[in-house]
Amino acid sequence: MKITFPAIAICNRDSFLVVDAITELERCSTLGWQNGYYRHLGLFDSAGIYWSINAKVEKEPTILDRLLNRKIAVHLTLGEPELDNMSRAVGEVCELVDSDPDDLYCQFLEHSELKRRFLAACNPHEFINLARTLGGNGC
Repeated sequence: MKITFPAIAICNRDSFLVVDAITELERCSTLGWQNGYYRHLGLFDSAGIYWSINAKVEKEPTILDRLLNRKIAVHLTLGEPELDNMSRAVGEVCELVDSDPDDLYCQFLEHSELKRRFLAACNPHEFINLARTLGGNGC
């Protein structure tokens, strides 16, 4: 099996991000790595498959890397695919919207309306497009 893009990367303790290639996740800041972003990362693809992600840094960050918060290379390995798991992905994204301390996710819609649209999405493509646009741009 193979990931179908676009997909939504979901760190269930931090944020979500729509990606068009796995390479978009293969670099991160040293702060993101230290804070465990990749320990809680999953990927929900356009085919409705949820993938767990295991990550390793290619080389441990140096003190200078950490001080400057440099980008580091990350090697990703996909876990077993979970078929037809849109409800899990929607639930995790809605939880992130609920815990949005900086109001990042209410740029175009109120939190409650954005969550309502996520929950009403008919298929993975619609859900991922809503996540990409936060419900704006004609969605």
